[in-house]
Amino acid sequence: MGLNLQLILFISLVMNPLKAQTSYDSTLNQVLTFKEFYQQIVRNHPVARQAQLFLEEADQEIRIQKGNFDPKLALNYDRKEFDEKVYFNTFDSKVKVPVWAAEIYAGFKQNHGVFLNPENYISDPAGQGQIGISIPITQSIIVNTRRAALEQARYLRDISENERIKLTNKLLLSAAKDYWEWYFQFRSYQLLDSAYRFASQQLAGVKTRVALGELAAIDSVQALVTFQNRGIELQQASINLKNARIRISYYLWNENQEPLELREEIVPQIELNSLRLISDNRLEELKSFAQNNHPELQKLRLKLAQLQIDEKVSRSQLLPQIELDYTLYSNTAKINENTNFSPAENYQIGVNFNFPLFLRKERGKLQKVQIKQDQTNLDLQAQERDILNQIDVAFNELQNIRDLIDRQSQIVQNYRRLRDGELRKFINGESDLFLINSRENSLIDGQIKLESLKSKLEKTYQELIWSSGKPMWE
Repeated sequence: MGLNLQLILFISLVMNPLKAQTSYDSTLNQVLTFKEFYQQIVRNHPVARQAQLFLEEADQEIRIQKGNFDPKLALNYDRKEFDEKVYFNTFDSKVKVPVWAAEIYAGFKQNHGVFLNPENYISDPAGQGQIGISIPITQSIIVNTRRAALEQARYLRDISENERIKLTNKLLLSAAKDYWEWYFQFRSYQLLDSAYRFASQQLAGVKTRVALGELAAIDSVQALVTFQNRGIELQQASINLKNARIRISYYLWNENQEPLELREEIVPQIELNSLRLISDNRLEELKSFAQNNHPELQKLRLKLAQLQIDEKVSRSQLLPQIELDYTLYSNTAKINENTNFSPAENYQIGVNFNFPLFLRKERGKLQKVQIKQDQTNLDLQAQERDILNQIDVAFNELQNIRDLIDRQSQIVQNYRRLRDGELRKFINGESDLFLINSRENSLIDGQIKLESLKSKLEKTYQELIWSSGKPMWE
């Protein structure tokens, strides 16, 4: 059987299809590696930046609670004139400094007027100095509400950090799935493009042999149908690849928060990251990390710490509310270096007592906090079990896919042997185009399935890391 130029080309394409299918000109394409893809997301994506704002918001809450310890300046001026008389003229200034549960204050008063309230009368027209302290004897001595609020704000900051990790990981898991789907669609397009070009060469070769009388005319119809089918498959693969690029573009932003488009010359990396067998020791490490550091579990533990503070505050409110006020006075005109401030003279003392007889409100608050503690503990147990199960499921799936990849690789090799053998039989006149195309279809389907498994392996590996709660960008 004579061989012409088209048939020789046909044979060379069949015998070495993988070269056309697995390589591309690096001078014409720019590779966006998976690591670079992740780094750009963490650096510029709006959701990642939004997650960072949680920390800044928590920092401002800490600042707000620290403000409860700031010194305060209080001024009060009140004057009334009527019928050409100064009824009263009162001026009261204080600087208040919170210390622990108490509050120290110092100030100056100056009051006068025809109808001044006797309680506000000051014998010295120059004014009167004052210094004093206000001390809660029971509730706030046991639990300082200001410090309790500050401690809770600090726990809130830690909660926000774990929320940031959780949201960023969720974004990166979605990005990883879309990236490796892009990889699969890119590889599928390469395989089908090679098959389409092969079918085109095959059709040209068959037409030449039909014209020479070496093949029946019906063989050209078979070659044409194969070529048309390959064209349809390639067109669909092209659309799938374009849509995959669009989904990838969602994750691409520049430093100015402007969305970027994924150019056609940019391609995914071909080298896979996760073609590796995760050992049992690695599995135990991920489980241990998850139990101690998973963002969801950490948030629940921090919530329990906040509830413990709430419980202490609620218990302190079961005690009577007693507040002691003491103020020492001195006329301004008499203050000098020889002035002797005696706490037993020129003072004002007051005691405030408040105690609800049934304590229903206070006991209800305490019980409510304890119920929330029980709910959170139960939630913590359930979440921990669920997370460990997710890690086991992802690990088992990863092991299974790795095994399937090995088997599918062997199947692809066998499909290639069958196709090459059928080609040799065709050259010897012992086969036909239908059988060759059937072998070729099986080979292409097997290669696409292999790439699908590789893509799934990468996705599953990222799910495993996500299940453990480790920051996925590290």
